[in-house]
Amino acid sequence: MTVQVDPPTGVRYFEKEFTSAPGSAAGRRHCEGAPQVEDRRRRTVPWQSGFGDGLSQAIDMIGPPVILGLLGWFLDSRLGTSPIFLVGLAVLGVAGVFIKTYYEY
Repeated sequence: MTVQVDPPTGVRYFEKEFTSAPGSAAGRRHCEGAPQVEDRRRRTVPWQSGFGDGLSQAIDMIGPPVILGLLGWFLDSRLGTSPIFLVGLAVLGVAGVFIKTYYEY
């Protein structure tokens, strides 16, 4: 559906077509006088752009075993047990990371 409005003199306007069809004419149409905007999906990506994804994956893989290991160490120190909770919770954290990585990546 295209809506056209007669603009007042000297005022720029644009038209918007609402559609969910991929590759429709709405995404390819440009209005007269409107500035052209770069499509970020089609530009080349520098090699550094993956650094954020890699860092988040590293934190996702290291964080849970370390946090659960510290929790196990705390529980072992309070309860006076041998490193049962430390090892158990750290192994649980590693298993959880493997399962999450398998299904997510």
